[in-house]
Amino acid sequence: MAMGDNYKNHKIIGTSIEFLKDKKYEKGFEFSSRFEVVLGYNVSKNNKLDIGDTFFSSHGISESDQGHIHEVSPYKVVGILEKTNTAYDNAIFTPIESIWESHKVHEETGESELHEEGDLTAIILKTKSMAYQNIISSEYNKIAGIQAINPTTVIREVLNNIDLTKQIVYVLCVIIFIMSILIIYIITILNIYDTRKDIHLMRLLGISMKKIMTIFIIQNTIITLVSIIFSGIFSRLLLLAINGFTSSMGIVLNIFKIYNIEVLILFIILIICLLPTIIINIKLFRKDPILD
Repeated sequence: MAMGDNYKNHKIIGTSIEFLKDKKYEKGFEFSSRFEVVLGYNVSKNNKLDIGDTFFSSHGISESDQGHIHEVSPYKVVGILEKTNTAYDNAIFTPIESIWESHKVHEETGESELHEEGDLTAIILKTKSMAYQNIISSEYNKIAGIQAINPTTVIREVLNNIDLTKQIVYVLCVIIFIMSILIIYIITILNIYDTRKDIHLMRLLGISMKKIMTIFIIQNTIITLVSIIFSGIFSRLLLLAINGFTSSMGIVLNIFKIYNIEVLILFIILIICLLPTIIINIKLFRKDPILD
């Protein structure tokens, strides 16, 4: 890999086509020549870039670096990856020779030469076993200016560091969930008690207990389902806003994925809303509508 340029905060990664061999394309095809690029899904969507479009890169890994714009060597879009909800969605991929060539442009003539060699930012190796990995890391870490890293080890250390934070977040979520359930339960009970006169009136008119119960169950079910729909839309809009921030750090959220725990929570909420409706109605039916 060779890096050092960006396009509107999206890193341009020079690499070999093997790096993308397992990726699916939404449009176009893989790059084959210098200055051809394959865009991540978000890069294409956020910048309205399509197959055949061209753009110029800037020196530096982000726009804040305010690097020099390589106006002599435009990149051409030949492929767009499908959405992966990973850091791939925010990157631009090109042959590694493109990065070398864009930094070897003659300032006097504005022309570029073909360069078959250049600096590498990173090399990814897949070893047969941890033993080989340890040998390679030991050898290369002895060389000045080179650092060998096992991504698995680094990720494990990061996860260990955030484990306590994750547990605290889970505890807070449980507390918020319990409080929300109590609030929903209380509001449901208050709403039913506000309608007790209507219930007594329907009983005096001769409407059966079963029909009255059915009416209030349907009413509360509709209200609950509408609330669930609105809360789902609102939560996705919040995730969309958060995703705009986290994606800049390589953490892309799948805002449309519905987890099993979400379905379970929504089912519990539905039961919590219907349960007091049934209980309170039974209590009211046991009272005399005239004396109450």
